[in-house]
Order: sequence, then structure tokens, then C-alpha cells
Amino acid sequence: MSTQPLIGNWPIDSHALRPVGVRYVTLEGFLGERVAANPASLLAGLNSPIVHAFEQLAAGTIPDDRRGSRLSDLYKWIEGCAATLLDPAHEHHEELGVALCRIADLVERANESMFRLELKEVHNLYIAGHFFQAAVMHARATGSQRLVEQAGAWARRLQIAFDQGNPAFEEMHEQAHPCVELGLILLARVCGKPELRDFARRLVERFDVAEGVADLACGRHRRHAVCVEYLLSAVAELQLEEREAATLQRLIHLWEELVQTRLYVAGGIGYDEIIPAAPFDLPHILEGNPRKDVAETCASIGLAMLTWRIHALVGESRFYDVIERTLYNHLLGGLSLDHQAVYYYNPLQLTGDFPHKSDLGQPLASRTRLPVVHRTSCCITNAWRFIPTLSEYVYSADDEGLYINLFTSGRLSYITKDGVQTRITVDTEYPHDGRVSLTVQCDRDASFVLRVRIPDWCDAAALTLPDGAVHRPQAGRYFEISRTWSTGDEVTLDLPMSVKVLAGDPRIQATAGCGVVTRGPLIYCLEAEDVDEPLPHFQLACGTGVSTAARSLWCGDLLGGVNVVEVPVHIRESPFQRGTAPYYVPSSQCRTARVRMIPYYARGNRRQPTGWVTWIPFAKGGGE
Repeated sequence: MSTQPLIGNWPIDSHALRPVGVRYVTLEGFLGERVAANPASLLAGLNSPIVHAFEQLAAGTIPDDRRGSRLSDLYKWIEGCAATLLDPAHEHHEELGVALCRIADLVERANESMFRLELKEVHNLYIAGHFFQAAVMHARATGSQRLVEQAGAWARRLQIAFDQGNPAFEEMHEQAHPCVELGLILLARVCGKPELRDFARRLVERFDVAEGVADLACGRHRRHAVCVEYLLSAVAELQLEEREAATLQRLIHLWEELVQTRLYVAGGIGYDEIIPAAPFDLPHILEGNPRKDVAETCASIGLAMLTWRIHALVGESRFYDVIERTLYNHLLGGLSLDHQAVYYYNPLQLTGDFPHKSDLGQPLASRTRLPVVHRTSCCITNAWRFIPTLSEYVYSADDEGLYINLFTSGRLSYITKDGVQTRITVDTEYPHDGRVSLTVQCDRDASFVLRVRIPDWCDAAALTLPDGAVHRPQAGRYFEISRTWSTGDEVTLDLPMSVKVLAGDPRIQATAGCGVVTRGPLIYCLEAEDVDEPLPHFQLACGTGVSTAARSLWCGDLLGGVNVVEVPVHIRESPFQRGTAPYYVPSSQCRTARVRMIPYYARGNRRQPTGWVTWIPFAKGGGE
């Protein structure tokens, strides 16, 4: 089995940061628990309808469901299963190995029929891209080249069709899902066939990344948010091999425009599955103004994939500030705690009895639980393939040393440039507690640089070095420790997690006059289970000075263990209505109380269906 990174296997001489390979990392703690939940979810997925279309193709019949997402979902299952098998410590390891062999056989037979589908049908380029990525991961996990060989043959057919002027490629701008480029680049790397990478480059060049977000995502044609992110991830992959300064700067500019003007506070992106054309167009679901299609789970995964690659190119902490917010709030919040159920969309407000339902006719506030899947089942399958790669996000390395990007308990092994075997143990309850302990063990004294990320939300961090020296590092930067390390050396990072309220940006209509409660990296919500009154009746009584009025309390038996936050509120007699004046009512018309809020990621794990609000209007004068 390979000891190299799963997906971050760009050339060693690319002068980019490299992820620490999964075989060198053991994740425990909060993120480790989420990784450990994925194998059972993969197995439950085998009883879902995603297998049926391939069984029909293998039998030589036309599948009942020919949509591109459904025909790519089993490929994503293969990718997630193969990545999981690279860590033999996971539960269900043997069972997953048997299942992977069976599914690979099924896919191999079905692909002969898949090749015959016309290029313009069922997002065939999208399907091919996911198969290429699955084949690469399957080879990494099993050592077998059979799916890679089949992927190579498929890629060559596509290249011939492109060279012959097949109109499908002329129509790529009209397709919602052109993600073949990223798959071709990864396939070219594992096959050692640079001509496939060059083919990917020619496809990428059909999209002008010099355009702004509005033009790229919604100009001539509406493109799914997740596929814009796949496309830009392919641009980043090409930059990881052959940097070109102007292209890299355009890529970073597009990313900045996305996260500064189109990102929801919990890290979600897009509504109606596209990136909005106008900046700060970030609607929510509110009583009387329902939207059901806010912030697709897939799009948060695509954003993390893109941002991770740009970070590898430039090594700046700000990219992980976005990954952290997206991961801990939106991405993991789309999944149930046991990873057996998923939200397709993740609105920040969900109150009342809406006439809108999910695509299965279920209430919007209920996750879809395996073996049932959404008719478009991309979100749960995208999670299957993303979660096993989380170890590559936690730590990075360069020739000088290590980067600690995310905080969770666990262990990693690292060989310094001088050949010294080094082990680092991380102990933390993050994201619930801000104390992080790093302990070094090494075969002999070792000189390397350790860069520890200081999150942008913490402006009072304290870092203690092995010699007892205490530093006050700057938020939003890496703190660099360059020294000769000895066994037993310990670094302690304290990140105070006071409760804060962020006021809504007045340029965002849906959040004007409202605040969102945060603690550390986590966004909080008021869930229907924790109050007796309708959610739109609440106002924050404490304004942005909530730290002096709020209380955080650890509840180990609630939702897998969470800190709840109690905040003072005013309870109105009538609901808050966006678009009516005044937004506030006098406190004499309200009664006061304290309510308990939970992390947004943990919502929807008790009663089904439920309801929640994150942005809560300030009581009169509360936001001033």
C-alpha cells in the first residue's frame, strides 16, 4: 500500500506544501470520530439505489435513472471506500475490502455500456471525471491497475473525440457538471501520461478564469457551485505542477471574491445550487419568505477541496480559516452525527411549516437517512469520499518542517530532511475547548520548523514553548517555531473561547439588524427542541457585548458532547418579519428569558423534523 498522500501527490519538486500521507497520521478526537463513522455509512450505502443503475448497465439494459449524479455516485463510493482501506485501523476494514472488490467488478462490467453513452447525455464528462478519480484511489489502495487501465482507455476515447471536434466539448459551457478536468490531471499523474494532463489543460482553457465570479459562475450559463469549485481545483492542480504567476493571482482573486462576498457565515455557498451573480446576495429561509435551496452540502466540500489546494500553493493561514469554518459548521453539519443521514441543503434559518419539501416529499428539516438517498444523491456520496482524506488537511509539510493546520487529537510521524524519525502527539478537545498540547518524540535531536496556525477568530492566543517562554501570537497567522527538538519537548497553545456575537453585514439584506452567536470556530443556533415559543419570536437582548451576559456550559451527554451557550433574549408576542418596520419592538412588549443554543453542526440530531435559527434579530438598541 502507498505511503504517499492520497490526493495531494503533486510532484515533489513543485515547491508547494505537501500533505502528510494518511499512513503517517492517526486522527482521534473530534475529527477522528467523524472519520471513524464513515465506514458504517459506506456499508449502508450499498443497500441504497445508487447500485441499481450499474446493475442495469452491467446487464446491458438502459438504467431507469440516467441522471449524471446518480451514474457517478458509485464511483464516489469506490473512492471513499478505497481511501478508507488505506488505514487498516478502521472498523469494518475486512468487510469493506470484500465490498470494494465486488463493486469494482460491477463497475468494470457496467463501464462498457457507459462508454457507449453519447457524450452530451447525462453529464458524461462529469461522470468520466469521477470515475478517473475513483480509479486512481482504487489503485492506491489495492495495487490493482484494472480500473486505472479502463480509465485510461476512457480518457483516450474522450481525447480522440475532442480532437475530432465532437460538439459535446463545444457545449461544455452549457453543462452544469464539467468536472472531467480534475480527474484527468490525477489520472495523468498516476499513469505517468503527461498527454492526459495536457488534454485537461486544453479543457480548462475553454473557461476564462480571468473573469470574475459572476461571469464564471452565472454569466453565459448557470453552473452548479460545486462544479465551479471543481473547475478551479483543476486550475490549482495545474499550478501545483507548473506555476504561472498571472494565473495563480487570478485564481486567488476569484477565491477572495467568493469567500468575501458569497459565503454564508457557516461556510456554505450558493443557493438554487449556483453561486449568485450579485455580491452579498445571501438569502435565508425566514417565516413568510421561504427558500429551500440554500447552501448545498456538496458545495462546501468543493470549497474545501479548492481552498486546500490554494493553501498548498501559498501556505497562508487565511485559507485554513475558511476551511475550518466550512468544515466544523456547514460540511459536518450537513451530516448526522452517525453519518447515516444527510441534508442536501443547509439553510441558516428554518422555521414554521413550509409547503416546500425535499425531493423525496419529506420535511426540509429532516435529514434523508440511509439506505434512502435523495433523487440527486451527490451530497452523501461526496462526503463518503471526502471524510477519509481529512488527515491530509490536518497537517502539511515542506522542506523545512511541519504545518499544524487543524486541531484534533491524534499522532503523526515525520522524517526530517536530516533523516530523523519524529513523532508528534496532539492532545485537545478542540473545537469545544481551546487548549492544544503538542508533544515531540524523536530518535535523536532533530532540527525542523513547526508552524502552528493561530485561527483568525482568536485575538488572545497564548503559546508556551518547551523552555517555558510564553508568546502572544497574532491571529490569522502561523506562529513559527524553529529549534532543535528533543524527545519530550512540549508546545502548549491556549485559544480562549469566549462567546461572541457577530453583527450582520448591512450589505446582506437577510441579516441586517441581526446577530449570530459564536464560540471559538463554531457557529451556534437556537433549535426548536430547546424553546417553547416559535423561533421567530426571539430577539437577542445582549447585543454584540454578549461575552459579559452569556454562559457556556459543557454537556457531555448531549449530542455527543457539546458546549451549550445560554444567552439572554427578549421574546416578542408577534414574530419577526423581514421587510416590515420596525424590526424591533420595545422591551415593554417583550418578556425576558435565557435560552440554550447548540452548535449549528449538531442541529437535527434529536427530534425529526426540527427547526432552527442562527441569525437572530437584536432587541431594540441591542446591536448598537
